[in-house]
Amino acid sequence: MGLATRATPAAVRNAALQKEAAIRDRDAHLARMREHQKKLDSLEFRASLKTTEKKTYGSVTAHDIAAFLDVQGIPVEKSHIDLKHPIKSAGEHVVNIKLAPDIIGRLKVLVLSERE
Repeated sequence: MGLATRATPAAVRNAALQKEAAIRDRDAHLARMREHQKKLDSLEFRASLKTTEKKTYGSVTAHDIAAFLDVQGIPVEKSHIDLKHPIKSAGEHVVNIKLAPDIIGRLKVLVLSERE
């Protein structure tokens, strides 16, 4: 038995219905991702790192950012977080989050210095 089916009127109708359902699902997914993008653009992730005059202990990683976003209701895989290296310096950083192929959100990451 092969993978193809005969092009009966019922099979053609069924294929059209499946295609329409897939398009609706994709459009709904993209709408959710646009909502997540708007939410991301307004969020701020605050982290504090212990520092001395010469050294910083710890860093903010993609794992930390993914965990924060999960709590905020925006599940993101670590691989979709554009963070080439962990953040080890205090200050304000902007991290791009790829939500869909053409939808990228920007998360503001504020790293505070906690002196020892």
